[in-house]
Amino acid sequence: MLKLVKLVKFVGKRPFYTVLMKTFLKKIPFFSFFLLNFEVKLFRKKITMNTEIKDYINARLALLRLEVAEKTAKATSAMVKLIVFGSLAFMVVLFCNIAIGWYLGQELKNNALGFGLVGAFYFVLLFFLMVFKRSLLERPVMNGVIKSFFAKKHEE
Repeated sequence: MLKLVKLVKFVGKRPFYTVLMKTFLKKIPFFSFFLLNFEVKLFRKKITMNTEIKDYINARLALLRLEVAEKTAKATSAMVKLIVFGSLAFMVVLFCNIAIGWYLGQELKNNALGFGLVGAFYFVLLFFLMVFKRSLLERPVMNGVIKSFFAKKHEE
């Protein structure tokens, strides 16, 4: 009974066959050589498996780094394009609005009224955007970002 308790304490988290071989088979000379040969083979397998696992993990990490770099580069280029085209579009809209305000002022014989009408138009536009911001702005932007982030690559 005492030997069984010692054996159970000795086993712990190790596989039972290694405990069995280390305790009982070492006493027999032939099995002692077999045990040594078996342990060397297990150790070699463990080393090759560990190196293969490490190589696989390193390859996956490298792939992950490349994918993150690609997504970051795409997001950065999209932001730069947005800033450049947004600035140019802002300038076009600004000067068109000045021209429209000036034209309305000439037609109404009051420049302040012409520019006021253009400002009132943008105030109404702002009001509608604030009321319908979720359906007009938030959802399309979120969907576009999610689609671009999780888009599959079409490799040929």
